[in-house]
Amino acid sequence: EPFLLSKVEDGVTVTLAVEYDPPADMSVFAGVTAHVEAPDESRVIALANDYDYNGDATAEAGTAARRGTCELKLPQPSGGNETWRVYLTPRSRAYKVPLVFHGEPNASPSVAVEVSRATGVAAPPRVARVALAEKPASRRLAQNEDGAWVTFTTLQATVELEADPQPNQWAAIELSRDNKGHWDGWTYDKPITSKTQTFDIDIYVPASGNTFWARAWSRIPGYPGSAAEAVQSDAGAYIAGLAEPSPNAVTNASLSILWRKTDQDIYVWGPVVQWTNPTAEQEPNFWTTMLRVGWVNANGEPKTEYGDPEFGYSAEVTNDEHPGKVVLYDGGQFWLFPAEDDPFPIARFSIWVRNRAGAAIKQFCWPGGADHFDVSLPNPAKDVAPAADLIRNARVSNVMYTKQDNGQYQFTFRIEFDAADDTNLWAVESSVQIVTADGAPCPEEPNLAQERFGITPDF
Repeated sequence: EPFLLSKVEDGVTVTLAVEYDPPADMSVFAGVTAHVEAPDESRVIALANDYDYNGDATAEAGTAARRGTCELKLPQPSGGNETWRVYLTPRSRAYKVPLVFHGEPNASPSVAVEVSRATGVAAPPRVARVALAEKPASRRLAQNEDGAWVTFTTLQATVELEADPQPNQWAAIELSRDNKGHWDGWTYDKPITSKTQTFDIDIYVPASGNTFWARAWSRIPGYPGSAAEAVQSDAGAYIAGLAEPSPNAVTNASLSILWRKTDQDIYVWGPVVQWTNPTAEQEPNFWTTMLRVGWVNANGEPKTEYGDPEFGYSAEVTNDEHPGKVVLYDGGQFWLFPAEDDPFPIARFSIWVRNRAGAAIKQFCWPGGADHFDVSLPNPAKDVAPAADLIRNARVSNVMYTKQDNGQYQFTFRIEFDAADDTNLWAVESSVQIVTADGAPCPEEPNLAQERFGITPDF
């Protein structure tokens, strides 16, 4: 047998104990999905549950310690003895191997089991009607079981019984996404305590919209019912696809530039960009933000040989997928300055928000509510030297000392100054030195820190 299967029956519930050997390669294996086809060859799945691997992955292959186990509990059939079939399919955290029924090519591993009829259990009131609709204002951005942020919505299935329910009765609800041609293969089992009751079912919002249908049937301990008794919804519930993100989802974008001279005497630069992603509540259709850069001329016309035309002839610099995060991008200084005669010397930065359907919306998040930020880049090797009095009223504030784990103290501070309006001033360099009481530099520590940062239009 592909796995070990044992059963215990109490006249109402059958307990199926499963024991299996995990694969030799455990790099992505997370556990199994157990499916119960009841009865065998009916293609009706009475149960489909995920079970995490609970064995010892470091134990020797074939030993009991390495094996995984799971336990399934289902009501015994009321109409007579039945042969059921239990399937196991492997899964990772992100993917489940599809079920293939017994007798088909490449069938999933399975074991048949005889289950006895329940004793003294009467059939519960059947389902008379089921209706399906999307719950108003239920779309939200939330993390799924794998930690990814996904847009969810809630379907409301309203089930009406032929009579008041019995104690411990529940409704088995199953969904279809293709006009009832196929059903999902797993059920949402909901305790039902009144003749008419509405149940919430959470689903991913489909990328491009889809219509859902529902079917439902009754169950109690000892009477599992079956899809053959199910009542289907007369009308489908259309779930609109993901909406486009708001163009104002991202806020507080700012940019400065850093530059340096390489060992080969080449000047290179890079941007330092900060922005705030929307929270899950602010933008339920959020997937990622993108920082992009393109090149434009003095008239703002793009360089069409560069980047992706869908994004204004720009190329992606970085992206981030964390709602509400204050993103700080600093990729270092590796970009060459434009040539002196380059007709497109201006770097144009933009930020976009994407949803999982592929829609991307440019954000009006830069100073002044602009949807882009332009940086003019004169080559520092060609610039005219600025005057010596462009920086005035320099001052230091917010000095803080912090003791490190190694016992040494680190201090931080804020430098402020007034800058004159001069086209040749576009970067400032600061340094920190230790000096003696009379102002002479300390020879052992001539320069503790040095920083160069760009002057941008909103400086």
